[in-house]
Amino acid sequence: MSSERPLPMPNVEAIVVRVLLQDDAVQAACDGRVYGELPRQLDGWPAVRVSQWGGQSIVAVPPVLEVATIQIDVWGGAKSAAASLAELCRNALACAGPGVYDDGCVSRVTCTQKAFQPDTVYKPARPRYRFDAALTIKPLRRVEA
Repeated sequence: MSSERPLPMPNVEAIVVRVLLQDDAVQAACDGRVYGELPRQLDGWPAVRVSQWGGQSIVAVPPVLEVATIQIDVWGGAKSAAASLAELCRNALACAGPGVYDDGCVSRVTCTQKAFQPDTVYKPARPRYRFDAALTIKPLRRVEA
């Protein structure tokens, strides 16, 4: 039995936020308003929020491979702006696809279709599209020098 501790699983929300912020089209469409948590004082619309809501271990003992489920919420000033930005986000994730990131390795990315779900927290309701993404991830093993 090995006494080596498993590496922590990567912060998949942070990886997705970085991917979206590094995409020129997403960046231009929302002026960099891509968050893991919406700020209390948002400086404008449109905006994007990335939230991990679930997942499943593929290799659980030790925890080295899992599918993380992410929800991406996209608010617009107008419904068409929210729809367009949601598509840009879906494309950015699909194009980034498998790769090595700062704290993890992504081997597969799939996205659902976007769904229109007006956000009734705002009066009047703010246009919002949502979609989910599933990322197969594992920790990035760093080679000690």
